[in-house]
Amino acid sequence: MFVRRLKILLGLAVALAAVVLCRCIQVQVFQRDRWNASIADAQKHWTPIEPVRGRILDYRGRVLACDDASRDAAIAYQAIVRDSKWMKDQAIIRLQRRGEYTGDREHRKQLVAAEAARMSGLIEAMWGELSRVSGCGMDEIDQTRQSIIQRVEMRKRLAWYNLYQRAADEAARNRQPSPWYDWLLGGKKDDAPDLDSFRVTVGEENESHVFLRGISPEVCAELTRNLDDYPGLEIRQSAHRHYTEPGNVCACCILGRLSVVTREDVKNDPNFGDPLQRYLPNDLIGRQGIEKLAEEQLRGSRGRQVRSSNANQPAETIGPVAGRDVRLTIDIELQNQVLGILQKLKVRDAETGRLVERIDLHGAAVIIDVPTGEVRALVSNPTFDLNRWDMDYARMATDDINQPTLNRATMAQLEPGSTAKVMIGSAALTKGLLRLEDTVECRGYLYVNGQRYPHGRCWIATQFESRGLNIEHHQIPSEDPHPTGFLNIVDALQRSCNVFFETTAGRMGLDEVAAAFANFGLGHPTGIGIAEATGHIPDPARIPPALLAMSTWAAGIGQGPVRATPIQMANVAATLARDGMWVRPHLVADGPLAAAERRNLGLTREAVKAVRDGMKLVVNSRAGTGTECRFETTGLIVAAKTGSAQAGKFSIPLRDEQGRILRKEDGTIARRVFEPGELPWYQGVGDNHQHLAHAWYIGYAPADNPRIAFAVMIEYGGSGGLVAGSVARDMLEACIEHGYLAHGSKTSGQRQPKE
Repeated sequence: MFVRRLKILLGLAVALAAVVLCRCIQVQVFQRDRWNASIADAQKHWTPIEPVRGRILDYRGRVLACDDASRDAAIAYQAIVRDSKWMKDQAIIRLQRRGEYTGDREHRKQLVAAEAARMSGLIEAMWGELSRVSGCGMDEIDQTRQSIIQRVEMRKRLAWYNLYQRAADEAARNRQPSPWYDWLLGGKKDDAPDLDSFRVTVGEENESHVFLRGISPEVCAELTRNLDDYPGLEIRQSAHRHYTEPGNVCACCILGRLSVVTREDVKNDPNFGDPLQRYLPNDLIGRQGIEKLAEEQLRGSRGRQVRSSNANQPAETIGPVAGRDVRLTIDIELQNQVLGILQKLKVRDAETGRLVERIDLHGAAVIIDVPTGEVRALVSNPTFDLNRWDMDYARMATDDINQPTLNRATMAQLEPGSTAKVMIGSAALTKGLLRLEDTVECRGYLYVNGQRYPHGRCWIATQFESRGLNIEHHQIPSEDPHPTGFLNIVDALQRSCNVFFETTAGRMGLDEVAAAFANFGLGHPTGIGIAEATGHIPDPARIPPALLAMSTWAAGIGQGPVRATPIQMANVAATLARDGMWVRPHLVADGPLAAAERRNLGLTREAVKAVRDGMKLVVNSRAGTGTECRFETTGLIVAAKTGSAQAGKFSIPLRDEQGRILRKEDGTIARRVFEPGELPWYQGVGDNHQHLAHAWYIGYAPADNPRIAFAVMIEYGGSGGLVAGSVARDMLEACIEHGYLAHGSKTSGQRQPKE
């Protein structure tokens, strides 16, 4: 029995040895090449080669954004704030590097404390050295340091708030009713999360932050030689994104910016499985504007260099693929010239007729090429320097007066005022709710069934009433009074009669008024491709029945429950210039992003003609409200519509020294209210300069064969015809100068002061 078992075990051992031998022969003989290649692959490692991001060009091929090879000086955030734990860890590393971290525990502790104190002095001296080598003043160095700290703190507060909000929402969903005896046990009545339970750390606290961008080779060499004297400092190779003048200021909101990828960016990356195209930590991504819109074209594809651990030369090199250039529809010289108009404007004083200077107007101006929908200028003021985004962000984020980061051309939502009348008129005529021969008697106030409604007044007529003059039947201006006071649609647009369009809106009803606005594109984005607000159109279901009639009349003159952005109103003018064809405005001239969506609004030819005739008279008749755009000597005929949307007093939230918004005891935000005239751009008109209004001016030129359409919006500009009209006139002169309009020269149509 024993011998038998021994033979079985021996047989199994021989069989196992045979299997192992066969496997060895297979691996070492038949699969030799395969395993040699596998070993070689295991010894290889690859290094990514970053691509050059594509350039952004203007309509005429001028470079607006490009990658410049450079080196940056970055400083660890822990060194900036002198984090105690980081200082201790770095002190140990420095002592170990010098071979001085010796002795017993107590001795080493004393060494670390002394080295940390020495490091603190070196960090303090480092700011002065950075100021010296960079040529920046200490004030600017301190401002940069504080900006970095404020930016990280703001992101920490945002992260804290998001955590708190999620916890509060979760608590609200899971909240159970308290038992009746809970009060006997001293139970808490407030189920909100404990505010002190959230300790937030953001990634920026453990990263280095760029302090000096694009340093020269000489500065780089000096800093590198003395790197041990600059704790936390590192020199980075970078391809710095540079925005060229003047686009870095005049087109900052269009171009957008780059920022480091977030976890969500990596998670949602469509190229996640591609090692050469997927986002890696610390990669940059287009975060706003064209940089975000055209990220796929601009980004490019990284290359890689493959090395073997036992070889000096690269085994394989795959070159990076540079990003593709993107050409915009914006003419940067025209854009910059229009910005200059908003920053310094000569405008005719309504009382004296003399030209006065208005500076730093807050507002927006848009120019659209009528046939194509290409946007030639999209200007917002105030503005900022895109190359200084990181340095200036903390200051700009709390600048509630100027709000420089707000792109007013696409994001400012304001009542459009009387510019809305072109939409109401064309829709009412198309629907048959108004006929060309229909007239409305204007007596300065809205009359319904013989009852006068004081709120439905005609501002143009009643401004004379405040001076003790009884003006009836729209007998103004005195040089060109209406013969009867019974206005048709063309007369009403020419004289911007509120009573006519309030009456027309009343016939339409709020549903039809809202449909008219929506048909022209209000209430939803235009699709221009960069961040934009939707605007707002009235919703009859949300308005109490008692206020429905008043809301309808107000909406008919662009007040009350209606809001629009300058880009939307410029496209309204462009749509009328195309006889009712809506075209999506766009900013990219070539490629798939340049495709223009078109939609016929279904307006009748008679309706469009009547509105266009009225807009032509607005500019080219004595009774028109927009005569500032009359080019008497050049032959250029402009069609336009003015608007003055009533506004409340300007106010801003109060903040503490850390930039946090202050609140009153009742929880409402504490605010400072400004009086008209306290700020150079904040002006009132009328008696005692207390009438506040946002100024609008939209239109197209030439009137009979439109080439460009435009919109101007000036916050607290007062009269649309005077202030916004003056901006529009200078803007049209710039279009003539740059070849987008014919007739005349830059100086042939200039205004002359009226004595």
